[in-house]
Amino acid sequence: MISASQERLYAGSDSLISAALVGAVVMATPFISFVYFPAIYLCVGLLFFWYFASILLAEPNSARFEYYFPLALKHVVLLLLMFVHFASFETVRNIISIIFIDVSIMLGMLHLNLKKISIRSYARGLCIVLIATLVLGTAFSVFASRYIEITNPIESYAAGGRFLLLSNVAGHSSVIEIGFIVLSLAVSNVIESSLFFRWTLIVAGAACLLVSRTAVGYLTLFWIFSVYLIEMVDGARIKGILYMALFTFSVYLFFDLEFLQDIMFAVRSIVRPDAIAQYQYDFTSGRSGLNYLMLEGALSAPFSGLGHTDPLLLYGSLTEDIAARVGAVSESPLRVAAKYGFPLLACIVLFVISPAINQGRCSRAWSRFTHMLIGCIIAVMFTNSTFEVAHQYNTIWYSVLLLFLHHGNRLQREHYVER
Repeated sequence: MISASQERLYAGSDSLISAALVGAVVMATPFISFVYFPAIYLCVGLLFFWYFASILLAEPNSARFEYYFPLALKHVVLLLLMFVHFASFETVRNIISIIFIDVSIMLGMLHLNLKKISIRSYARGLCIVLIATLVLGTAFSVFASRYIEITNPIESYAAGGRFLLLSNVAGHSSVIEIGFIVLSLAVSNVIESSLFFRWTLIVAGAACLLVSRTAVGYLTLFWIFSVYLIEMVDGARIKGILYMALFTFSVYLFFDLEFLQDIMFAVRSIVRPDAIAQYQYDFTSGRSGLNYLMLEGALSAPFSGLGHTDPLLLYGSLTEDIAARVGAVSESPLRVAAKYGFPLLACIVLFVISPAINQGRCSRAWSRFTHMLIGCIIAVMFTNSTFEVAHQYNTIWYSVLLLFLHHGNRLQREHYVER
């Protein structure tokens, strides 16, 4: 006969194991993505079957599949696109991989929800996982740079370049995601930690964004502290107006390329004055020209897109000669529109902003965290089109975070109803 205290202990241990397993997969994705990205599908597949079996066999009566409307709408559009592009095997495979990753993450979040893990436990566990990823990723990159083609982040930064974590090309690396997630968790204080630990995380998160030396790193830093100031204002209507102004400004930066050029020139003059000449008066790193190409392609097939294998999708922002057709994933939402049409892009945007729309009554800390995280993901959307590259580590991270926001909204509503 098991006592009530023993039952709670076992349940807590099981919850910890489940959370640790998810954390291990999240931490492993940047490593796997760098070394051999197809292995990500195998790892997620094993978790998929483990979650499915544990939910249906262990707790069949408790399992309520919360298929969030924005995600369901996105999958309906993808299934329709699969029939439209049925003649292209690569396109169909890409669509199936996106849906598979989404559903697997949704199952994982459901599994953890059934374990009754609190927001604070989620947040603290996420902090531990991300800091561990930063430390292990840095150690791995420094050590492996002697034997394989991978950038030593410390040497790169010391030489005036960027701190590139688990990367062998200049540009986006996981240090940016680690930075804005940790900083959002600490500044919002959803982790409910001591002042010393909180400030340690704030310094660590801000340092990650600064050493990344990227436009998106600076934009996420600006967004996080802007949200913190807005949340100090009383009155939902005034805060709504301020958020719309902040969102409009961020989007305007993307569409007004001359204004963006002026801002990026000012930023790069302060951060990297020695590297001004290498940009050759294009401080968007080629994205301005690429966006025009992607917009032209999207308008040629606005509802269905051009598909996964169209030559236009092979153009990359780091390509000096466009005829070289180098693949890349560091562009903009217009790549999604060119590839699969504006309806899918609209579904993705709805999925990203829906946690803020459906928030309801919640604590100020949770409201801060939600708006900080959504703002950062929107900023990344305008420089990195990973939402249609299923095996990219940040695609998985963003989906986990957005579903975590949906789960947190539900817990917040239940808390206020009980009160």
